[in-house]
Amino acid sequence: MGLNVDFILAPEVEDAHPESDIRSVLWNLEPLDALANEGGVTSLGEFGLAYDEDDDEEGVEDDDRVLFCSKEGIKTIEYLLATLRSKPKDKKERARLEKVIKSLEEGPEFLLVELEELLQCLKTAAKKKAKFRFILV
Repeated sequence: MGLNVDFILAPEVEDAHPESDIRSVLWNLEPLDALANEGGVTSLGEFGLAYDEDDDEEGVEDDDRVLFCSKEGIKTIEYLLATLRSKPKDKKERARLEKVIKSLEEGPEFLLVELEELLQCLKTAAKKKAKFRFILV
């Protein structure tokens, strides 16, 4: 079974949750966060996917944690998708991207599908002006 990714949404939006297992994103969190940081967008880890010892505090419920604007999550995922799909002309940029892609668990195929699904979920949430936080389930 293992860990999977879902959202806390406020207000709740029933049809804005992933239908598939979102595991490749977890397996590749480090290179994805590095790409996000290089691009100047909020990393997926900052939206709740990075483990934090403070998450183990007694009495702190998932609902009490910081929520983020769905549009900010959309911006990050769109950036990651565009970057992973890009074909840089600059030799140095191309080499950097190839290094990231080679570091991905199982290659980029599953990852791109999962990022697309998360993007659609966040777009649905944004239509309802819902804030979000990733959670591990």
